Amino acid sequence: MNDRIEHVSRLHRPPNGSLYVPELYDWQYLHNPTRTAFLYSHRESDIQTITYKELIPAIHQAARLVADIIGIDIYDDRANYPIIAILSAAGN
Repeated sequence: MNDRIEHVSRLHRPPNGSLYVPELYDWQYLHNPTRTAFLYSHRESDIQTITYKELIPAIHQAARLVADIIGIDIYDDRANYPIIAILSAAGN
């Protein structure tokens, strides 16, 4: 079997359409923790990777910090959450 095909076939996929974006990330953390979530170039020849195992705890920590700052209970019903947007610029 081709290495690429074998690699992809071992990927655990979430159920179709059953998860919102936050749950999708948590699902990946539980089922594919060592998979690459993001790639970025630190220097021209230095490609860095962030796995779900590294990413998700950082996302949860950031969410708790934002929730504390704006005074919301992260365990409350999501219908009560205010709309928050975070924009990030990335270039080539």
